[in-house]
Amino acid sequence: MQVNRHSRPGGDFGGLLQSQRLPPLPEQPSPAFCGNQDLTGQAPGGRRDGPREQRQVRVRGQDGAQLAGGTVSFYCGLDPTAASLHAGHLVPLFAMAHLNQAGHRAIALVGGGTARIGDPSGRSETRKMLSIEQIKANAESIRAQIAHFIDFESGSAVLIDNAEWLAGLNYIEFLRDIGKHFSVNRMLTFETYKMRLETGLSFIEFNYQLLQSYDFLVLHREHGCNLQIGGDDQWGNIVSGVDLIRRVTGDETFGLTCPLVTRSDGKKMGKTEKGALYLDANLVSPYEFFQYWRNIPDSDVRKFLLLFTFLPVHEVEELARLKDSEINRAKELLAFELTKTVHGEEEAEKARDSARVAFSEANKWAWVTLGYAATVVIGLLIVMFILANNHAVGRTFFDLSLIGSSFGEVLGAFMLNVIIFTVTEAIVLVWALFVAVARFAPGEAGKPIRLLAIAYIDGFRGLPAIITLYLVGFGLPLTGLAGVSNLPLLWLAIIALSLTYGAYNAEVYRAGIDSIHPSQISAARSLGLSYTQTLRFVVVPQAVRRMIPPLLNNFISLQKDTALVSVIGAIDAFNQAKIIASNDFNLSAVTTVAVLFVLITIPQARAVDRLIERDKRRRG
Repeated sequence: MQVNRHSRPGGDFGGLLQSQRLPPLPEQPSPAFCGNQDLTGQAPGGRRDGPREQRQVRVRGQDGAQLAGGTVSFYCGLDPTAASLHAGHLVPLFAMAHLNQAGHRAIALVGGGTARIGDPSGRSETRKMLSIEQIKANAESIRAQIAHFIDFESGSAVLIDNAEWLAGLNYIEFLRDIGKHFSVNRMLTFETYKMRLETGLSFIEFNYQLLQSYDFLVLHREHGCNLQIGGDDQWGNIVSGVDLIRRVTGDETFGLTCPLVTRSDGKKMGKTEKGALYLDANLVSPYEFFQYWRNIPDSDVRKFLLLFTFLPVHEVEELARLKDSEINRAKELLAFELTKTVHGEEEAEKARDSARVAFSEANKWAWVTLGYAATVVIGLLIVMFILANNHAVGRTFFDLSLIGSSFGEVLGAFMLNVIIFTVTEAIVLVWALFVAVARFAPGEAGKPIRLLAIAYIDGFRGLPAIITLYLVGFGLPLTGLAGVSNLPLLWLAIIALSLTYGAYNAEVYRAGIDSIHPSQISAARSLGLSYTQTLRFVVVPQAVRRMIPPLLNNFISLQKDTALVSVIGAIDAFNQAKIIASNDFNLSAVTTVAVLFVLITIPQARAVDRLIERDKRRRG
């Protein structure tokens, strides 16, 4: 049988107790009714029942049908032994809330009287005795916390303090009227007392079960309460209360216990590094409370969403199916919903926003730290490289005296590289655009031009630049053609690199032309512009403007490829460095060449970055 919060409010308890395909429950030795709440999918005795369609409470006993007669009054007692409730109280609090929302009358009992003694259940030693003033202050605090779960203004719930009948109790009369119904032998069979007999049990604690049982009797008489809710550690006290009512009044009442909730990682639920996870914002801030639930193990998400939120079950099942990083969405929702219930929606929103900011900041600083760490590691590797083998690398590539003495010669030769890439870039800008436009030659008449442009682009994009330099640098002089065979090496290098990079940049231009929306071309043609005029005034200007950053990136590649001209005998910076190295048996001059190329590349690379950012801003 199960108690289901989705039954209509105000309906009879038969609407809550519904037959399900549950395994048979063991008979209980006590004639009293007993219960075991199952909100986690774990059946009594450790059996797994599989997924449920609804949140449920497993109920077992001799005649559970007696509860199925309408609205039920039930109570849950909470002793004010501390200034705040904690996460361990959440299961009975939500159980009360679900039953109350289903139309049943909740009695929240604050144990202002029983707290003066202290419940020995689940304790290995006697609780610290609190002053009456401290108990009253604690009671006021937890009353406010209970009100976040139960609406006492609706009339379907009441909040009562058992100090009303326990504080002025006549002990002799209590023993005569109530104590006579309790068997010491039977009390000692309960696990709570058996455990404490080994460590020491005071007489005042031994009386606690009588007082809690008496609470149930008073509430049954004065408020018609027939059901008591509590944690598993309250089993003995609840059963004793059921038995007392049966003996005194002849009525049958019922008990329902909630299992201890644990985390899948073995940690005690509701415990933080600072201690218990209190519900009081002065002891555990809403942000800390939120973060605790946000960081639960993935395997606990479904269980805690069912236990500690009012979300529909089908929504919980959908969230539980999320995997990997997506499960964080379900965790955040769990943390938000639970924080909203305990601290209010405004505090929950603040906690969620703060958590998101903190995560963003942590993520940012993680990347910053990674960046600095990587820089340090790379720096150390460079130093190790230079110092390796008794400074052999350092002496060969970083001889400062040789760098200084050869710098003038290397710089003079480097000017040839500068001239080559400057002239080549100017030629490529025009030549590549011409080839790109040729690929769009219209009609059947333009087909040979298109094929020729495609063949050129495919050929020189696939041909390594160094082979093109060989073909041009040594092939053209061999032709014997006037004006070609006697060209200076400078121009042979420019021609070879222009052919190679013209093919690359023609494709860049083509991408720019393709990016122009056809509607712009149609609009231009409708205004009477010819095909050539449309290209000239509409298409090409926009294409060039859009493709400036990739064009400049290609030119940066062109600059370093000018070092290849040494293969045809041109005395550029790299060739000059090789000559110096062969004379001095040292490669420090090559390092000078590397530094020069890097120095002219950095400003251009940053200029490309600025152009890209400007283009992003313009596009919005």
